Amino acid sequence: MVHSPLQRHQNRRRSWVLTALTALAVLFALDWLLGWIIWLPLYSGLFGFLVAGLIAGGIAFRIARPLRPVRTGQLVALALVLGVVNSSVALYWEYHHVAHGVGDLPGFGKLLARAYRAGRPIDEVTDRVVREFKARLRDEYPPGGAVGYARWCFAGGEMKVSVDDASDHVTVSHRRWVWLIRSIAAALLTCTGLWFSFEGLRSPLPVRNVLIPGEEYEEID
Repeated sequence: MVHSPLQRHQNRRRSWVLTALTALAVLFALDWLLGWIIWLPLYSGLFGFLVAGLIAGGIAFRIARPLRPVRTGQLVALALVLGVVNSSVALYWEYHHVAHGVGDLPGFGKLLARAYRAGRPIDEVTDRVVREFKARLRDEYPPGGAVGYARWCFAGGEMKVSVDDASDHVTVSHRRWVWLIRSIAAALLTCTGLWFSFEGLRSPLPVRNVLIPGEEYEEID
């Protein structure tokens, strides 16, 4: 079937959109996990962002194959846009995990014990602590939420949260410039993983990285 130039243009545009949406869908699904592993010691959690980019790019690559050959600049732009967009979702999950971990701090143990003895749900206490933390972020680092969390991390990443007669010191291990540099590095590693998965699209012919059974291979010294 012969397609008109307009149809070919529409098909290419559709392929670009599906490629981007597929990659983002996979990245967004992985961001929940990345929000946890970002705190691994020695910044080893950053490796997860590279792997996430490779996984998302590898899946989206199959949709993008009809687009080949693709110019290098287009692939770089695609990887950068996807990495930047994904960073906002990754930031939200990081904020979510930190905020919902505040209620489990040891300083609020007396409130938890009191609720247990009174036969009240423990979640009542943890919810109050989480709400207090979020309210402090909203008041001191408007507009609160993930944006306020980012401002708080850059400003110092330390806060005393009090509920009734209990309190604890909330802190994050990555603070100030360290947090900013780490967050930028996470986004760049996601972009790098996407690029490694997409770069085969520059070839006008199909490329593969596995040997067909019986195919000769060369040893590299």
